Amino acid sequence: MVYLFLVNITLLLCYIMYTAFFRKLTFFQWNRLYILLSVSSSLIIPVGLFIDLSSEIYMDERIPTIDLPPIDEAVVSIALPESQIQLGEIVAFIYWTGVLAMLIWMLIRLCYVFYQIRRNRLDFSYAFFNRIAVKEGAARADMVFNHERVHAQQGHTYDTIFLELVRAFNWFNPILSLYLKELKFQHECIADAEASMDKVAYARLLVAQAMQTDASSLLQTFSNQSLLKKRIVMLFKNKSTKRQKYLYLSIAPVLLLAAISTLVFNTSKAKNIVQYIENDIRQTELRTFVNSDAPLQPAQKPGANVMNQPTRPEPKAGRANFMNMFAGAFVSPRPLTAADKDPFMAVTFHVSTLGELSDFKLAEGTLGTAFFEESVRLIQKSNWQPALDAAGHAVAARGVVMFKLDENGRVIKDYNRIDVMPEPKGGIEKWRKFISENYVFPKAFIDSRQKGEFKVAFQIGTTGAIEKLVVLEESFDGVAKPAGDLVHKFGAWLPGIFEGDKVAYLAVLTAQVYSDAGYGVIQVDNVRLTRIKE
Repeated sequence: MVYLFLVNITLLLCYIMYTAFFRKLTFFQWNRLYILLSVSSSLIIPVGLFIDLSSEIYMDERIPTIDLPPIDEAVVSIALPESQIQLGEIVAFIYWTGVLAMLIWMLIRLCYVFYQIRRNRLDFSYAFFNRIAVKEGAARADMVFNHERVHAQQGHTYDTIFLELVRAFNWFNPILSLYLKELKFQHECIADAEASMDKVAYARLLVAQAMQTDASSLLQTFSNQSLLKKRIVMLFKNKSTKRQKYLYLSIAPVLLLAAISTLVFNTSKAKNIVQYIENDIRQTELRTFVNSDAPLQPAQKPGANVMNQPTRPEPKAGRANFMNMFAGAFVSPRPLTAADKDPFMAVTFHVSTLGELSDFKLAEGTLGTAFFEESVRLIQKSNWQPALDAAGHAVAARGVVMFKLDENGRVIKDYNRIDVMPEPKGGIEKWRKFISENYVFPKAFIDSRQKGEFKVAFQIGTTGAIEKLVVLEESFDGVAKPAGDLVHKFGAWLPGIFEGDKVAYLAVLTAQVYSDAGYGVIQVDNVRLTRIKE
């Protein structure tokens, strides 16, 4: 959506510049290049929106967890009733239907032209790609041929096809039709200037053939009736001065503005704002009756979409094969003693987009530095594949290796630590939806029209009760309290279980809040769970 917006705004600005400064100049080749450059730049510059300007994407690893999918990086989501039709789907359907219709119409015209050329049924002079035809018995055939030869030599048909394709994908913008008309006019002026040695005789020839009719707008025809008057005017017009060529430099600020706009829209803050706007459009429901007895359901205010969880980095040989290798090669630095009550260790490390390992850290374990270094030595010998985001692209992330030793200091094969995270009753999705729908923004924050962030920490006890809720951080006074109240209001969670026993967890809720034009948006970024050790 943003891409099409920037493309068409740039096209509009460039066309305004063209009509204001260049249309009446006799620099026909320069005008042709200006039109093609304007359209090409309008398409290319916004491509920067799809380039990730950040150096790396990091994914936080919550330790320990093995058995359940992570809750980290979760965004508040609201489920929509299946009976509702979303506006975004309708807009997308209309857009792509229009594109398909325009492409089909263009293909039909091309097929018609090729068919007529093959049957030699065209009864007027034309140029189509490298093919030139002069109507049999045409007056001043030499002059007509020279005109059409210029079209063929300079590839004017390629220009037309290019703009037809651009218009197909921007069919909703009438500016493209004006671009196409102006481009064809410049083509004719270029050919007229090259072929008109005798301007008076040439003008008479144009008028004499003016009643001919085009078979297709894709052809470059000698007698283009709709452009006749303007062509004759430009034929006899005094040449523009060389100094006027400097006017073409005025396109630079327009293209620079388009480039800056692309960079602005590529910032994380702008992307978030745009995402919310697009979500509002996509998730606006057109309400329908499910049946004759069911009342029409009111539309709910949508939240942000749930972000697809990326994959985790994994050993190329597979986790099971890697752990077998690890267990067989691990050498205990010292004998275990009675003081080693829980000989468990979790090591995290950075896995780059190329699978390179670095930044090893001890996430859990009290065995000592020597055990950590031995585990790092073995992990570094292995090959890892990077994590993949929702689109299948490699991203930098934190990998993890967890293991436990037996009384003899050997790694226990196939060991899985039973660590069941606490969960809100009804599921995390219900809890997110509850926070999203019931959060009340402070009036002062709404009036401020700015972005804020807050973190709320609370303890989930062994019974699942919410305890010791505190505000860790808030960038705007009062934005954290409504979320804390909702956490209490929702009630107890299902408690966490570790090694068969119910245990307490510390939960940290991080959220982003935005305010603009009298409304607010809340996005839950993280729900981080950490087991509280005794």
